[in-house]
Amino acid sequence: GACLIETLLSPQDLLLQLKSIESNLGREKTIDNGPRKIDLDIIFYEDMVHESSNLQIPHRRMQERAFVLKPLCDIDPNWLHPTYNQSISTLYASLPKEQRQQVQRVIPIRKNPNDCPTLRDRMLYLDNISKPLIFGILNVTPDSFSDGGSHNASVEQAVLRAQEILREGARIIDIGGESTRPNAELISIEEELQRVIPVIRRLREVDKDCLISIDTRKAHVAQEAVRAGANIINDVSAGRFDPAMLAMACSLGVPFIFMHMRGDPQSMMSQQQYSEDIVMDVAQELQEQLHLVNNIMPRWLQIVDPGIGFAKGWKENTLLLKPSNLLRLKTLLNNRPLLVGLSRKRFLTRLLEEQKVEAKND
Repeated sequence: GACLIETLLSPQDLLLQLKSIESNLGREKTIDNGPRKIDLDIIFYEDMVHESSNLQIPHRRMQERAFVLKPLCDIDPNWLHPTYNQSISTLYASLPKEQRQQVQRVIPIRKNPNDCPTLRDRMLYLDNISKPLIFGILNVTPDSFSDGGSHNASVEQAVLRAQEILREGARIIDIGGESTRPNAELISIEEELQRVIPVIRRLREVDKDCLISIDTRKAHVAQEAVRAGANIINDVSAGRFDPAMLAMACSLGVPFIFMHMRGDPQSMMSQQQYSEDIVMDVAQELQEQLHLVNNIMPRWLQIVDPGIGFAKGWKENTLLLKPSNLLRLKTLLNNRPLLVGLSRKRFLTRLLEEQKVEAKND
């Protein structure tokens, strides 16, 4: 991994500080380049070129190491290596494909969300393009646009449906207790808790290993859901609805999904006015929320979602779903993991109907 820091320490003083951290964490001297418990290095120090008996900047052989270059690409892919005069992304792309494939992006997940926030015991691997992670949606509401009223009759019925979704190939169960369809009414915290917490608790009892996401805009619901067994927070407002949400998510130390949306369910469909570059608009509006947490929430816990169907019409949805635009959005958001929620959206029906008409005319 790599991180960007600000410091008043000189390179030599910074190195001493890093060695002290290594020692405090139990690193012991072994053979050169051998396995070690922890290894902290200075890769760059602005655009300085420095060489002494115990320190070389830029770090020697960094240009040969995918596990160094790939996370640096997330920080600044255009940063120029001061001696090679090539960008980080160019250096990374020049590595053999086999070496690049050995480094995978991960999201750390606590198996038991009630454990210490620093304890991670499993990873979600994200770089297998041929096998994306599937979110399975479980709405325990009476009024969601697709399955409202189908799974809220009893806790056992909801849990059986969750298990069915997992058998069908989903990796994560996203449980929601408040409809966010257009014009949906806001419900109280108490009502939302009554809908989701028993289901999360029971699902966690019968399946210790499944991954659970809580779909909520409310900080208190998120907190109680994590305590009940949820692993991920999915907020369709990206933390805009509840001023306490982002601080709560940071304190819980779980992955957080920032979805793009304007307004609320009652007003969002009147806020579909974008510039000619909707990808940039969505990226900039998500960056406003990401900026609020960049110093308190690790980058690897931040997931972004373009918000298909939220404050967007047919044209905006289809533009955002172009593979080139999704890739550009991901790039503009510094390669954060991208979640795209589009199951059973109304615009897909129109898209399929138009394709049928075109095929008939051909």
